[in-house]
Amino acid sequence: MAHSSPMTPFIGFCRISRGDDLFELVAAVLCNNPTEFEQYVSAELAQEGYWLHWANNVMPLEKWTARYPTHWGAVLADGLTSQHPVVMGPITPLKQATPPLKDWLNVNLIGSVVPLDFQFAVDPPKTVPDILLEPLFGQPEPAIEADRLNTYAVLDASKFPYILPELLEHSDLHFQSLFQGEAQAEIGTHAPYLVQLLKDNHFTRRLFTGPEGVNGIWHRVSGLFIRTSADFNTLRHHLRKFTRVQDEQGKWFYFRFWEAGVSARSLWLGNHVDLHPLISPFFPDSLKPQVIVMLDDEAVQLSRIPGTKPSRSTPLFTQSARSAMRDIRRTLQFQELIEIALTHAGITDAAAIETATQQLNQLRSLFFSLGFWRRDHLVKLCVWELLLGPNFLRNFAQGRVWEVCQLQKPPHETLSILTELIKEEGEIHADESDET
Repeated sequence: MAHSSPMTPFIGFCRISRGDDLFELVAAVLCNNPTEFEQYVSAELAQEGYWLHWANNVMPLEKWTARYPTHWGAVLADGLTSQHPVVMGPITPLKQATPPLKDWLNVNLIGSVVPLDFQFAVDPPKTVPDILLEPLFGQPEPAIEADRLNTYAVLDASKFPYILPELLEHSDLHFQSLFQGEAQAEIGTHAPYLVQLLKDNHFTRRLFTGPEGVNGIWHRVSGLFIRTSADFNTLRHHLRKFTRVQDEQGKWFYFRFWEAGVSARSLWLGNHVDLHPLISPFFPDSLKPQVIVMLDDEAVQLSRIPGTKPSRSTPLFTQSARSAMRDIRRTLQFQELIEIALTHAGITDAAAIETATQQLNQLRSLFFSLGFWRRDHLVKLCVWELLLGPNFLRNFAQGRVWEVCQLQKPPHETLSILTELIKEEGEIHADESDET
């Protein structure tokens, strides 16, 4: 990477993987900041087939040695030069203090949900799509009163601010914001609301009605559904523990667990070892909640496997959990960018779209490891891959593209060089065509 200012030795701990195997290492990098540290280490590891999950406690050499005075990692900085800006310690298998966690979360795919429409000539009109009727309003057999399940929704008012609170006021349903005090006073119109749903209620019908129905709001809904025998106040008290979560150092973070997308998938992937400390407490044995989340148009039911218990009562937002959620977010965003790239490349055939999508998904980790994070950069790379691939980065222009990527310049400089290289190649091929 080219810089006008002198660079500084940075040292940090790294969590990496190759395939299903996890490893750790200490690395030293000659750079300007922790972000560049990650970019350098990612690019270096990618050449050996490794993927950087996160870098932790990255700081200049002087601060690092003051914090870890007895750690051997400081000696790595002795090998840093402008020609060799990355020095990595030994890659060692990640040691776990406890045996690998067994699955604790039961994941049941309900299926694709088609919202209610105008329901012309349907008498009586439905209030819930058929596929959700039993998961949301069914009762255990035999129906013992103590085991009867209530149905709740956590709805995000930020998706239709000012409107949702007013709709709930006229719903004849029990509801309350998960925020309170100053937070509720300031952003109550954008808050998450806990609502106890009733099967034959008019708001319930409106909630599950799409834009083709009368006053439907399904297309604007972001939230999740919970079945539990717990009463309203007990469940609200439990859920409020997750609106803000702490990391290992006690720093607070907002956790919008009710949102579709990253949060819904984090709940769905609760068996992942990195997400366990954050997600497992959401499913306490005392409440036995059944949580239904929407993954795009698919409904998925989540519940604790009988006999398993959470390792802690409060959520812990670890560095590993943040890294896992970051990876989920990047994956979701990358799917959006693929759709944009397909449009730019003029690919419309269904079979071709499926093949191209698989092709680009296989390159996602490589793009990230080379330091490309910006949406416009990733779209450009995807379009080039579709038009000039397969494996454009390594194969195009007799490997000259890959040589440019290995120079470790800032992403915008790399793309500028590649743009000129592609133009040059196009002119060469045009000249060859003229000669023939």
